[in-house]
Amino acid sequence: MPSIEKKTTTEKFEEALANFKQALKADPSNEDARYNYEMVKKKLAEQKKKEEDQKKKDPNKQDKNEDQKKEENKACNISVYYL
Repeated sequence: MPSIEKKTTTEKFEEALANFKQALKADPSNEDARYNYEMVKKKLAEQKKKEEDQKKKDPNKQDKNEDQKKEENKACNISVYYL
């Protein structure tokens, strides 16, 4: 059985950003990809700021509890539609 790699919210946003960038390179006129790229870019910046704030708040805290991880994953669910 293959192991499932758990990605952080930041890693998911970075992966999505790279995918939208690739879509824009393939078709620069794809307005949906451009919109999604900008939206994910904004969300990534917000997530990084949130992580920095959490580190400043409690730099010794290594792991988040499961509820926080679930909330992050909910925030990261992005649907992509190709026309």
